[in-house]
Amino acid sequence: MKVITKDSQILKSVSPDVLQVHLQATGWHETGRIYNDAGAIWRLKKDAAIEYEILLPLQHNLGYYAERISDILKTLSVVENRDQVDILS
Repeated sequence: MKVITKDSQILKSVSPDVLQVHLQATGWHETGRIYNDAGAIWRLKKDAAIEYEILLPLQHNLGYYAERISDILKTLSVVENRDQVDILS
C-alpha cells in the first residue's frame, strides 16, 4: 500500500525549487510557463505511448498551491512507483 500525503500544511511547505530539482534529476523537462510565470509545465515521456504532465506552481501564495503539490506527488508516485513520503524525503 502506498502512503499518500494529505496534510495541507506539509503540502504547503514543499518548495517549488526542491520539486524542480527532483523533476530535472528524474528526466522531466520544463516545456512552458503559464499565468505570468506563476506555474511551470513539466513533461516526461516514458515510451512512445505514455506522456506525463505536471503543472508546478511557482508561488506559495497561490490559492490552490497545496492541491497542485498533492497532484504532483500523486503523479510522481505512479511514475516512480514510490510512496509520496519517499519522494518528499
